[in-house]
Amino acid sequence: MKKNTSLRLVCLFIAVLMTFCVFAACAKNNDDTPGSDTTTAAQGGNADNPSDTSGNSGDGTVVDSNLDENGFIKDNVPDDLNYNQTITLLYWSDREHEEFEVAEQTGDNVGDAIFLRNLTIEDRLGITMEFISTPGDSGKYKAWTTYVDTALQSGGGTFDVMAGYSLSIASNASNGHLYDLLDDGCEYLDFDMPWWPNALLDEATINDKLYFASGDISANALYMMYVTYVNTDIVEEHGLDNVFDLVDSNQWTYEKFIQMCTDVYIDQDGSGDKSIGDRFGYMSSGIHVDPWFYGTGALIVDKDANGNLQVSDSFSGERTIKALEMINTLLWNTNDGIYTEDVEHQREFNNGNLLFATDRARISITKLDSDDLHFSIVPFPKFDSAQENFVTVMGNPFSLYAIPIDAKEEELPMLSAYLETYASESYRQVTPQLFEVSLKVKYTQSNENAKMYDIIRESLTFDIGRIFSKVLIGQGTWKGAVGANSTNWASLSKGATKAMPRLLENLISAYEG
Repeated sequence: MKKNTSLRLVCLFIAVLMTFCVFAACAKNNDDTPGSDTTTAAQGGNADNPSDTSGNSGDGTVVDSNLDENGFIKDNVPDDLNYNQTITLLYWSDREHEEFEVAEQTGDNVGDAIFLRNLTIEDRLGITMEFISTPGDSGKYKAWTTYVDTALQSGGGTFDVMAGYSLSIASNASNGHLYDLLDDGCEYLDFDMPWWPNALLDEATINDKLYFASGDISANALYMMYVTYVNTDIVEEHGLDNVFDLVDSNQWTYEKFIQMCTDVYIDQDGSGDKSIGDRFGYMSSGIHVDPWFYGTGALIVDKDANGNLQVSDSFSGERTIKALEMINTLLWNTNDGIYTEDVEHQREFNNGNLLFATDRARISITKLDSDDLHFSIVPFPKFDSAQENFVTVMGNPFSLYAIPIDAKEEELPMLSAYLETYASESYRQVTPQLFEVSLKVKYTQSNENAKMYDIIRESLTFDIGRIFSKVLIGQGTWKGAVGANSTNWASLSKGATKAMPRLLENLISAYEG
């Protein structure tokens, strides 16, 4: 394998410099800001004393041997690996944001970080990264599945690793076409590391097997996190509570959210009826109401005491029943909110006509460009203050990474080292650029947002019922209940609950091989 060593050394030096600059800039931005310890927390260190497991550096500075020079946790992949091999990654060509293949540096901070990450992976493992792609988003779900099925049935070997649209990869898993990432052969994968979300193993394993993973390894996972956007001008105009203080004091709840929407309404077109273009506390549409389900802490599918999959009691529990009543009352039965069929809330929030909007983090980059708009970002609220954690659901267009079932046993260590290094270097290089610069700083107006994004990122859910919705009950039950202004979730959820056990049996059987 031939390498342009000089070019790589220059590029890797630039990568280190870029990361150092981001780290230094974020530290400077947070010096005088409440919550300034959260940058360290996001990097996986101890926020109170990130160097508390160290030795002495020689100049009196205490350093942690588990952290790199910029304060990021190191992975446990050995430094002396040299596979001298090409690893081919199959990815979905119609992803919404780039996270895989960048041909050259162009000055785009995230794209350049992906380019340099790939060089780092190649150098660390002594490999060449090769990419092939095929469509695979929600509209190409069947085409992706057919592509993978055909490749494996024809003898395999077409690709070594896969990364696709979440529901498409789930389909590959249910067809028995993915390798268990918890297999002993995948020796370098360490799901205790901070680049793998806390809920991944708890929620996404079946029969003690894990067929896919996501987190910092997928830039689209960060882009697709659902957040709450807050118009700070309306907050000040109405003398409303500071949302950051509400989060910090554990008072950022459904009840407080709805209370703050009260009396914000203005009939701006003078029609006498609420309509798009008026000022509201909140506006939403069918595709974006899922946070009201997951914010309660509910899941569609969980596990019993023996680890067996089951319909979650929380799916049709009292919290979800009450949550549906609360959101539908707000959107349909008051002037404080309004339901729309299309994603009008993005435009209306950008125009300054909404106090709150709930949408993916990506719209702070793609949709919110008004110079007159001043906004902050907080997690989606908890159902009540007794709930332990916030919960962040992602839009479906995030990537799940997997190893195909035809992987050779002797290559599993290499493929696991590849995925672990890919995730680790994404956390080290891509996440700082996307998360610290673009989402936290460049496209938001308050350094307090840094702390909020850390909470949001650490609270991701990987509900099996959502990821496997194509082979279970779909995702339309909750959306339909909001869109129809139904208040009887107990009744609506019964049909899905009744159908689920048989469907779960079919899914579990795919994990028994």
